[in-house]
Amino acid sequence: MWKLVGIMSLVGSLSLSGLLAGHLAALTLKSQVPPSSKTLPGPLPSEILERRGQVKPPTLEVSGEKLHQSVAAYISWASASTQREKETARRTLAEVRGNRQIGEAFCEHARQVRSSDHSRALVTLGLLGEMKSAAGEACFREFLAMPLPTQGTVVEGEILEQKALASLQAKAVDGLAYLRTPQADQEVLRIVREHPLRAVRAEAINAYLWNHGDSEEAKQTLRKHAREGEQIFVDRVRWNSGEKGESFNRKLEAFLKAHPEVIPPAPVKLKESQRGTVPERKLGRPPKF
Repeated sequence: MWKLVGIMSLVGSLSLSGLLAGHLAALTLKSQVPPSSKTLPGPLPSEILERRGQVKPPTLEVSGEKLHQSVAAYISWASASTQREKETARRTLAEVRGNRQIGEAFCEHARQVRSSDHSRALVTLGLLGEMKSAAGEACFREFLAMPLPTQGTVVEGEILEQKALASLQAKAVDGLAYLRTPQADQEVLRIVREHPLRAVRAEAINAYLWNHGDSEEAKQTLRKHAREGEQIFVDRVRWNSGEKGESFNRKLEAFLKAHPEVIPPAPVKLKESQRGTVPERKLGRPPKF
């Protein structure tokens, strides 16, 4: 992040005239000249990406005391990875899928940082989900079983600690759905029915659909488990990569036909005499300036 650094000049007893005015004029002229890329501090973005492409992911084939160190290093690498490194991450995680110790080390790391570094905990659970390991399933169930805080820091009516854990539980349900095992699917459907927060239930529906190809069979299954008023999440419209506008529009039209309650009201058309006027305030007095 670029930071704007303010520079304080010690003028002493000089007044705003003569030499001082000349310096200010020179600074004004220089500020109007756009700096060249060579004068910018640090490397260019293209140079950063080029260097990044030369960084290999830390090895995970270790045991003993170095295991947790290598897992932490890998998570740091993945946190800074680019889109081009996505397949590299998938390949390296698939290679250690059968190593239960590594999976448990990822889960332990998520436990350790969940209260101190929420973003890192999310990344860790995401990586564990990509690993598709038995240790990951146990970890996701553990996070989903954590009770939601009922007290804490309240901002705009929301308990921040509750919201933070809910987002981790949503990431955990994503990992369960990605496993596509009968046991994991049943747990996802239980979350659809029983989780106390609507946002997590909605994500469970979304994850189940995504990992079953948005099939009609998956939708029928979810309709049996979704709560009343939440079937709309089953019918949600999903844009697929490479899909053309005509195809998406047809799906959107079908969705709006099935759920007209989400269509916003038509805008009120003003009369010609009302155009350009400010609506009259119905409550209170006009502000004084």
